[in-house]
Amino acid sequence: MAKQIEGVYERLLECAKKEFLEKGFEGASLRTIAQAANTSTNSIYVRFKDKGGIFEALVHPAAEELKSMIYRIQHDFSCLKAKEQLEQSYQYGTDSFPEILTYIYDNFDVFKLLLTCSYGTPYSDFIHDLSVIDAGCYKRYIEQTGAASVIEENVSDNLLHILSSGFYSSLLEMVVHNLSREEAEKDLVRLREFYKAGWETILGKQDKGFGSK
Repeated sequence: MAKQIEGVYERLLECAKKEFLEKGFEGASLRTIAQAANTSTNSIYVRFKDKGGIFEALVHPAAEELKSMIYRIQHDFSCLKAKEQLEQSYQYGTDSFPEILTYIYDNFDVFKLLLTCSYGTPYSDFIHDLSVIDAGCYKRYIEQTGAASVIEENVSDNLLHILSSGFYSSLLEMVVHNLSREEAEKDLVRLREFYKAGWETILGKQDKGFGSK
C-alpha cells in the first residue's frame, strides 16, 4: 500500500469545506476540491471514498458531539426528582444553554455546513434528530411531574416534536443568518423567554418552573 503524503488529508478537508460552503453538497465538485488542495481526485477516493465521505468527515464529529451534549443535559435533568424538576427547569436551561451555544459558535463553519449545505446527505435531517432527543425529554418531564394539560390529553407526541423542532430551528437560524456570538447570546435569552411563556400556557400555570428552553 502506498504511503499517504502528510498534510494532504488536512488540505482536502479545508478545501472541501470552502467548496461546500460556496456551492452546497450537491453543487460541490471533487475535481475543484482536489485542484485547490494541489492533489488528485484519486486522493479523495483513497481517503474518503466519495463526496459523501468527505462531507461526513467534516460534519460528523461536531454533529454527534452536539447531540451527545443535549442528550447528557436532558438526561441529567430527567434524573432529578419531580419537585426539583418543577423548581429548577428554567434555571437548569439558563445554566446549560450557554454551553450549547458556545459549542455551536466554536464550530461555526461546521454547523453552517450542516444547516445550509447538507441537502442530499443524511445530515439534512439534523434538526429533526435534535428534536427527537429534546421531545423525549419533554415527555419524561410530563410523565414524571404530571403536568395538568397532559392529564387532560392536550399535548400529543406530535406537538412535543413540533415545539422542539421549532425551538432548535430558531436557535440554529442564528448560524444561518451569521449572527455574531454576542448577538446570539442576547437573542437566546429572548428566545427562551418566549418559549417559557408558551410552555406555561400549554402545561398549566402551576408549572411555572417549566421552560428548560
